[in-house]
Amino acid sequence: STGAVKVALLLPLTGSGNTPSVAKALKQAAELALFDFDNPSVSLVPKDTKGTPAGAQAAAQSAIQDGAELIIGPLFAQEVAAAAPIARQSNIPMIAFSSDEKVAGGGVYLLSFLAGRDVPRIVSYAASRGKHNFALLIPQSPYGRLAEEAFARSIGRSGGQAVVRATFPPNDANAMLGPVRQVANAMKAGQVDALFLPAGPEDLQSLAPLLASNGVTSKGLQFLGTGQWDYASI
Repeated sequence: STGAVKVALLLPLTGSGNTPSVAKALKQAAELALFDFDNPSVSLVPKDTKGTPAGAQAAAQSAIQDGAELIIGPLFAQEVAAAAPIARQSNIPMIAFSSDEKVAGGGVYLLSFLAGRDVPRIVSYAASRGKHNFALLIPQSPYGRLAEEAFARSIGRSGGQAVVRATFPPNDANAMLGPVRQVANAMKAGQVDALFLPAGPEDLQSLAPLLASNGVTSKGLQFLGTGQWDYASI
């Protein structure tokens, strides 16, 4: 373009939990990219989604009213789903950070690690080590749902089975004890030989001592995890 180009950046700058710090890092990365691009006709227009679908919708509307020709973000899948129709109506492409591929398409593109794509390799690795009886300890989150769906598809092909399934609410250490005990009891009964745990760093900090205190260690089970950002989607 020979004229001024505005690029909107939709992020949860005032969201809950640790999302504002993630949003700040992404905003700084965008500013650095703009500096490296070194084109004075391109400007960045940050918009706060507040980490909610309604906030993302309002941010997208505001960005388009300000003349944005491209939208980068939002971060969460629900935000993307809410903002996407507004972008489509104005024929504005959106490059979002969600890892849930279900929100992509129709002018919405994803710049992220897609949830569940690493699960088949994880299951294949476990099978190669003779692990076929799995315990699942799944966060009650969009990412947990996607990871579990991918896991269910993968174990069928590997000849494995999910013997125990336990779920836990994220960021609630007290509510994690019951699900951990379910896994511990199955391990002590010799029913499982691997644990699939697609949890993020914050949850792992709470789960680790609970697992250890209940005897669930790598000596008794093969631990299987995924690399993920729990905020995206997801």
